Amino acid sequence: ELVSIVEELGEANAQIVESIQTISAITEEVSAHASETYDACEENSKAVEQVTGIVQELSAGAEKLKSSRQRHS
Repeated sequence: ELVSIVEELGEANAQIVESIQTISAITEEVSAHASETYDACEENSKAVEQVTGIVQELSAGAEKLKSSRQRHS
């Protein structure tokens, strides 16, 4: 009977170890994806800054054209 209990504990421990390994692998994947997501967000942020600058330049150019038209009218 004691041998049977010890065998069951051994099997349970093996399952626990397997579960821990699975959790560890999943954690590594999540960390890798989080890093990729962060990098993509940084790139998107830079692109938004560039687009904002372009829009501001276009807006300033439009205002100059508008002022120029009003002076010539």
